[in-house]
Amino acid sequence: MRDLTSFTYLDKEYPVVITRKKMRRICYRLREDTFYISAPRLVSIDRIYSSLVKFAPKLIESQKPAPIGNNFVYVLGYKCSFDPNGGVLNFNNGESIKYKNREDFEKKMKKVLLRICTNRVRYFENLMRLEPHNVRVRDMSTRYGSNSKHTRTVTFALTLYHYSVDILDSIIVHELSHTIVFDHSKAFYDVVFKYCPNYKALHNKIKKGIYL
Repeated sequence: MRDLTSFTYLDKEYPVVITRKKMRRICYRLREDTFYISAPRLVSIDRIYSSLVKFAPKLIESQKPAPIGNNFVYVLGYKCSFDPNGGVLNFNNGESIKYKNREDFEKKMKKVLLRICTNRVRYFENLMRLEPHNVRVRDMSTRYGSNSKHTRTVTFALTLYHYSVDILDSIIVHELSHTIVFDHSKAFYDVVFKYCPNYKALHNKIKKGIYL
């Protein structure tokens, strides 16, 4: 019987965890460089392996690079050295912040992102001839931004500090465009592309996990 505790692709070895369940089809997931496979109880290891050979390349190639790890973090699009236990992080633009731990780092990056977002929002408000908005940054897991017409507040996800200012601008234009057109109609995207002509390319970078 084939041993399927690991799988090698392009000279890199990936651990494999197989769980047997009452189900009809084999399900493959790749998380943090480990394959998690859910399979029907009676399906053979050989069949699981042959299917893995077929699906693994696509799963591996579509996996986004992590924005933060044990010794690195992407800040404004650039990969920087990072110690989660504290230290000094130097930005690509010459700025730096001192932090005690990862939690303190996130708090300080929230202030950095708020400052950048506020400056860029003011720039685009002037360009788009909009009245000033309140600007907020908070943890958001399901979206990168929001626009509350009731409170005239634009809110941006903390995770955006990983991305370049160009990509951040595309999110800002998207949210400010909702002040003009609330839905996602053609008229809305006409406004978006007017003020961010390369919006589609920048949006695709986010989907692919490209930070710069």
